[in-house]
Amino acid sequence: MKRSRRRGRLGPLGLIVFSVIAIAVPALILPSRSNHSTPDRDGGSESESIDAALEWYYGQRTVPAASVPAGALDAAVLAARAVPMSVDRGATPSVAASWTSIGPTPIDSASPIYDGGGVALNGWHNVSGRVTALAAQPGSNQIAYAGGADGGVWKTLNGGTSWQPVADTLDSLAIGAITVSATAPQTVWVGTGEDSTSSDSYYGAGVYRSIDGGATWSKRGGSTFDTATVFRISLGTGTQVLAATNHGLYRSTNSGGAWTRVLAPGGTSDQYGNFVNDVTYLPGTNNQQVLAAMGWRGGDASNGLWLSTDSGATFNKVSPTGYAPHANLGRVSLAANRSAIYAVVQDAALFNSGSATDGMNGVFKSTSGPTGPWKRIATGAALRDSNSALACYGENPGVQSWYNQYVVVDPTNAKHIVLGLEEIYDSTDGGTTWHTIGRYSDACGGTSATVHPDQHAAAFAVVGGIPTIFVGNDGGVWSQAGPTLDNNHWVDLNTSLSIAQPYYAAASAGPNPVVIAGTQDNGTVLSNGSSTWPMVRGGDGAAVAIEPLTPAHAYEEYIYLSMTKTTNGGKSWTSIAPPDAGSSATARFVAPF
Repeated sequence: MKRSRRRGRLGPLGLIVFSVIAIAVPALILPSRSNHSTPDRDGGSESESIDAALEWYYGQRTVPAASVPAGALDAAVLAARAVPMSVDRGATPSVAASWTSIGPTPIDSASPIYDGGGVALNGWHNVSGRVTALAAQPGSNQIAYAGGADGGVWKTLNGGTSWQPVADTLDSLAIGAITVSATAPQTVWVGTGEDSTSSDSYYGAGVYRSIDGGATWSKRGGSTFDTATVFRISLGTGTQVLAATNHGLYRSTNSGGAWTRVLAPGGTSDQYGNFVNDVTYLPGTNNQQVLAAMGWRGGDASNGLWLSTDSGATFNKVSPTGYAPHANLGRVSLAANRSAIYAVVQDAALFNSGSATDGMNGVFKSTSGPTGPWKRIATGAALRDSNSALACYGENPGVQSWYNQYVVVDPTNAKHIVLGLEEIYDSTDGGTTWHTIGRYSDACGGTSATVHPDQHAAAFAVVGGIPTIFVGNDGGVWSQAGPTLDNNHWVDLNTSLSIAQPYYAAASAGPNPVVIAGTQDNGTVLSNGSSTWPMVRGGDGAAVAIEPLTPAHAYEEYIYLSMTKTTNGGKSWTSIAPPDAGSSATARFVAPF
């Protein structure tokens, strides 16, 4: 079983993407030192050096200075816009350079002919890349939007059978939030800056709005959200909008024309004290009550629930009964209906302890409003007993809840809750009992295909009283029609998505080169003449090389220089790792060679 897990506990970074120009801007946030266990391709574990990862990333981007100057992102945007879309390389000046996507669209992760058939063990087939935001157009199960970690915004008009990119001109293609207006379905809001806060999550460059279904976009609020991570955009009455970010909670009363920061208790002295993970208008309060969740994953004095009774103009911290203790409060996701409020709470104390087996404090429920009493309705240990595949790896669900988590409520059934962690779980009785409906893999007792692990986003669509759920994870988008959900009926929607995240790529010589690439959480992939690229090695791909005149000879690595070589085009591989490979003490997580 080839298996990879999220790594890195760095703060979100900055990325600007134009046609062929990528400019990375380092984060202004440095986390406390901690370690995270990362199972390798054979199910073992490695320990990551956070200091080494910081040095690797920041060292490349600050030299020769000691830090990144203020305004670097804005300057990079202006410089990139000034670069011509075509560049003459000795050809006739009137001949414009052109680019054609060669894939992967998608990645075939279950080809039986590569790596001895080992890559087919996962239980999923077509994959694309990390999806961090989803939204369905109200009243339709055919029109939906998906946001990639670094892949921009994609739209489907046929329930995910095919997708088209609709926002490639934005200043950042790292997406954290997508919201569609319930009253004006052509109005779509997008917050840039991936909200996963991993070592390869990038800051954004603003909040954008489209009033024509994604055909055109306008930046709302100027530079207010530059170098920010947008976790959630919530729409209130009329022209009221709320944006939850790592810089605090912002409110607009004129559809984003101007914003006021209404919640930022950390001020300028506490860089972790302004992380607003989620925000929601509480149903049944005429949009007067707004609940915000603050949660830096390593713990902070600001962490907790904050309540507004004046439509988000002002907030006060809540002292809820039955809720997780303050010392354990980390990242939080919220969901609410007229019956209850639900909160997923990552455990900051476990995170700081470096626990490799547990990381979630629990799922909490209140039927009496934000002050409670709250009741813990799920723990990692309890979810592990619900047919979770993580039991095979000695882990409890939620071990990565600092990175992957969500909770949503079925609009057609107030007691139907769907929870996303590394796997997907649901409860049809308000949280009394739970079922694993999207197992980590089809190994460990599974009998059918499932979804890719590491869940980041979900959205319900309802037509004729029948719910359909879309889910997004490290491998792309899947859907399933309700009202009953299970592990055996997911529909893979990745055939036309092209949002893989290669760390490295290399090509052989000639007019039709063979291309090999190492991708985040979707293995090492190889072009075979079509837009679909087979996965030739599982886990995380990293650095790659290919012999120019003998493309059957290629080289790749898993993390920490765990290198292998093929002489038959990827059908089998032999280890060529140096003697100190596999150790974070001696090699970078993604080590060049």
